[in-house]
Amino acid sequence: MITINWHPAPAELRRWAVTVAAALAVSGSLFQFFDWGMFRAGHGLAPWLWGFGLIALVTAGTGTRLGMPAYWLWMTFVFLVGTTIGTLALAVVFFLVVTPLGLAARLAGRDRLGLRRPSPGATLWHPLRQALFWFDISEGRLLSKDGVREQMWQFPQSVSAAGVISRDELLICGENGLFRFNLETAVSTPVTELEPNKP
Repeated sequence: MITINWHPAPAELRRWAVTVAAALAVSGSLFQFFDWGMFRAGHGLAPWLWGFGLIALVTAGTGTRLGMPAYWLWMTFVFLVGTTIGTLALAVVFFLVVTPLGLAARLAGRDRLGLRRPSPGATLWHPLRQALFWFDISEGRLLSKDGVREQMWQFPQSVSAAGVISRDELLICGENGLFRFNLETAVSTPVTELEPNKP
């Protein structure tokens, strides 16, 4: 986004007047005296460029409010052109560079932003570890992701739900009963078993 000072100090206004007058004098001379390429097609622009440069120098060169109309007109032109070109440039970069890279990463299975949904199964947010836990019930696995790393624990039975006991311990419900599970040591401690024929 282009930022423009719409109320310049007198010294800044005078510097602008001299700079614009010099730039337009050179540009007008190129259009007037060079007979090739775009300069040949723009011969008619030379008087307009010289004229505006002269007006800017005579009015804004005083450093007073007399030069503000020319200054505002020029800055409006710069703002519109700069915003248009900047927006088009960003669009080109986004659609021709960022979008293809994103599509390629998706096709390659990359998930740098961690947006992929976990496998079907119960989920649990662990506030003490700032991590998401979920179960792959059919495979008997517990998985977690904390934004930095992913972890996985394999169980000899199907597991489907859990509750937080402490930072390192979960109470997990498996097909054979409830048990405490230490996330650091991977040690399971039975709490209660399900009675046969009494689910």
